[in-house]
Amino acid sequence: MIRLAVICLVMLLGGCTAVPERDGGTPAYRGTLEDLNTWTATGRIHMRTDDESWQATLFWRQQEAAYRIRLIAPLGQGTLELRGDAAAVVLRTADGETYAAADAETLMRDTLGWGVPVEGMVHWMVGRADPRRDIEAHVKDEGGRLVELRQAGWHIHYRDYQQAAGIALPRRLRLETERFSLRIVVSRWEPGRA
Repeated sequence: MIRLAVICLVMLLGGCTAVPERDGGTPAYRGTLEDLNTWTATGRIHMRTDDESWQATLFWRQQEAAYRIRLIAPLGQGTLELRGDAAAVVLRTADGETYAAADAETLMRDTLGWGVPVEGMVHWMVGRADPRRDIEAHVKDEGGRLVELRQAGWHIHYRDYQQAAGIALPRRLRLETERFSLRIVVSRWEPGRA
């Protein structure tokens, strides 16, 4: 089942599944991209290395520093869940195995042999740079939205944006290093909701 964990987690960043609406519908978010710290994203994720590629459905709930990322593999191969906050991160595999560490990148390196900077991806997902790290390079469009970002050894391409609660949020992203290529297509954003 570690193989399934690798398949699912490598895709961190086929097929969409709807998230049920909560009572009262989606509340209007009253803030800017810079102070957007609570959100939910639903979509697809595809990962490719030199040797393999995988895809899964992605559910990401972010509430301040706490996150819950679920990856659902196609054809009933199971669900992988990564939960974390400022204190610790827990990875639960499809077969019920649980692993814990102080941060997501360490947890992935210890269990899978590689890692992605989830703490940086929290910012990259919504179309902004991680304020804790130096920006190596960036390009913005005429509306001030990121088109490309180089940070922490990653090259992030923003292919398309969509409006959600009055904010332009990425619809299509590609994140690359020498070893990995992650493609994310967000079908639904819910700013201000986790």
